[in-house]
Amino acid sequence: MELQGIEEEIEAMEETLTSLQTSLRTRITQRKKQRNSLIRFNKLPLEIASNILWLSIVDPWQQEISFSFRRRLKTISSVCSSWRTLVEGSPRFWSIIEFSSPQSAILDFLRKSESTSLEIKCFSDGKYTCAPP
Repeated sequence: MELQGIEEEIEAMEETLTSLQTSLRTRITQRKKQRNSLIRFNKLPLEIASNILWLSIVDPWQQEISFSFRRRLKTISSVCSSWRTLVEGSPRFWSIIEFSSPQSAILDFLRKSESTSLEIKCFSDGKYTCAPP
């Protein structure tokens, strides 16, 4: 009997711990969003913030950067939820499609780009040619 009581107590404590962890994660997320809303960049009009983010990933001076556009887009989207929302809701962020991307990523870009004009980027690694024959 004593063993069963201890097991039940442990189970109850583990459930309480799980509940507390969930509650704390939720509260931390709320506080981070509140903190981020106070950052000056996030107070800019959406069009200006969108232009700044756009220029940060399509800057022609970054031609030598070895990261793909898709990776730069993912990085920008990972900064905070407001930037992710801005990127996800702006079709132009999805208008540059890299030929080397996986098919699922290309289809995702096509869907999210809506009716925006597309720019297709093709890179050659020597194995394949991107130029017409």
